[in-house]
Amino acid sequence: MNISDFKADNSQDEWDIEKIKQSEEFHSVESEYSDLIEKFLLNYGKMSEEELMAEMLKIVAEKKKNGTFDANKVRTLADVLTPFLNNEQVAKMKNLLNFLE
Repeated sequence: MNISDFKADNSQDEWDIEKIKQSEEFHSVESEYSDLIEKFLLNYGKMSEEELMAEMLKIVAEKKKNGTFDANKVRTLADVLTPFLNNEQVAKMKNLLNFLE
């Protein structure tokens, strides 16, 4: 299973959060991360990949500027998200993580 399996019916950009919450992958993550995943999807789930990248880079720049960026926390979250991604998405995420650090 990968994240594209969780698209809402008849939608290319909207995620079916209830479908995600019912998946094995979602139940396999620790509760603190499942809450974070749900918040992420509620806040960013309707963004295109380009919009999401722009928003993420903006947030990282702000956090680096004010000294609150935590690369370990980002890597941990990426590890939690990996089961939801296909091979291409995992490769993109790894490249992005290397760029962010």
